[in-house]
Amino acid sequence: MSLLLSDSVSDYSAYIVFVIIFLTLYLRQRSINSLPPGPTPLPIVGNVLSYGKTPYKRICEWAEKFGDIITLYQGPFRVVLWVNDGQLAIDMFQKQPDLFSQRNPVPFMTYNMAAEGSVVWENGPAWKARRRWMITALRHFGMGKRSLEVKIKTETDIFCQEAANYHSNPFNPQHIVNCAVANIICNIAFGDRYEYSDPEFQELLQNLLKFFKQCSLKNIEMHIPSIMSLPMFKHKALPAIYLTEFVRNQVKKHKETFDPENIRDITDRLLAEGEMCDKEEKKFFNPDVMWTSLLTIFVAGAETTSSTLMWFFIYMATYQEVQDKVRKEIDDVLDGRKPTMADQSSLPYFEATTYEVQRLGNIAGATLPHGNAQECVVKGYKIPKGTIINLNLYRIHTDPKYWDDPMTFDPSRFLIDDGKKVSKPKMFMPFGIGRRACLGESMAKMEIFLVMTNFFQRFKLIIPEGETLPDLDPLVGLTMSPKPFKVCAIPRE
Repeated sequence: MSLLLSDSVSDYSAYIVFVIIFLTLYLRQRSINSLPPGPTPLPIVGNVLSYGKTPYKRICEWAEKFGDIITLYQGPFRVVLWVNDGQLAIDMFQKQPDLFSQRNPVPFMTYNMAAEGSVVWENGPAWKARRRWMITALRHFGMGKRSLEVKIKTETDIFCQEAANYHSNPFNPQHIVNCAVANIICNIAFGDRYEYSDPEFQELLQNLLKFFKQCSLKNIEMHIPSIMSLPMFKHKALPAIYLTEFVRNQVKKHKETFDPENIRDITDRLLAEGEMCDKEEKKFFNPDVMWTSLLTIFVAGAETTSSTLMWFFIYMATYQEVQDKVRKEIDDVLDGRKPTMADQSSLPYFEATTYEVQRLGNIAGATLPHGNAQECVVKGYKIPKGTIINLNLYRIHTDPKYWDDPMTFDPSRFLIDDGKKVSKPKMFMPFGIGRRACLGESMAKMEIFLVMTNFFQRFKLIIPEGETLPDLDPLVGLTMSPKPFKVCAIPRE
């Protein structure tokens, strides 16, 4: 009797498991049928194992096969749509901002860093209040103003001296580029700058690079961040923890020395805002929460601009004829005096070269995930509310439908009127589009312009004798940065 009962229970359990599996697969297939097409997902893992070593290339291959908007699965139910066409991106993110301005967190990036308080990850009234405050704070501390220009030029002089210290010998410019850009951000956000040889500063930058490299679709922790709690994976959490502690310590130090009559930087401005704002908004500006927005300023501002400058170096060293034109234009227009932002409109070839570096360098292969506030229909497909939507900038910036010979480095594609003016096509969107576009765009443009014009006024950049041309395939993480390379900075007479 007991044996029969045991068999009956066993059969019943197996039946329940079968029903659960069947319903899971049925509901999943039903959702697949209503969404845009895409590669067939595997059970449990979805498409995660199909990205390969170069996810951006694989996604572009899928775009060629399945169309302007495709569906991928990161796990059994985490649906991610990829928008692969520029006009569709404009139709969604620019023309329907109320619908497509939601932000869906990246689990790995918020696992140790938190989403609450972040101008990047929040939604609704909290995001609007913090975004408005952040734009005002950045402008107050010089974004687009003379005061920031002076800070950048000061750091640029130090940067150029560091390059000169190599005495025309081969070197990897990554360290001094990272130091210069991070110092500009640290100055604005925390009121500090560091010597390039400072060991604590070097450790900070190393952790920043490690964190960005971890943010790749090919890494398992991107999809299952909880594995970082396991002993064998705990080391993967260390870069994020280090960056978090760095920013929180900055807030703590500022609290100890805060003087409302002497606002030194953005951190001080945050502390002041928490005291001055009305009761309703005070909850939005609690420094114990909003440190995440300060972290965003530092992490995003430091790495993305650094990678852009590194691409600038690598393309100028590779394409000497372009570099010659850049240097000639700088010489002809400036006639030996130091560049200022007022000179930007007088250097169209330099600006066009910057655009081409951003287009083909593609540091942001994709935007951070958007989401839709309501259920909607896109190109005939029903998209459930809150679906993760990625904008495939790499595909848009290399789409032959919009760019002639897209894989060729050619700044002239951005020039009109016999090279006297710069034309910015609507399909060029290196800082994203819509309400979630990069807040620091103006500051990044100032840094790129002032650092690079000053550098090429003083140096000629060449590939070391006997070295092959640098590899232009990127290292893929949260951004796409150049692989390590060496150059020689030859002082100009």
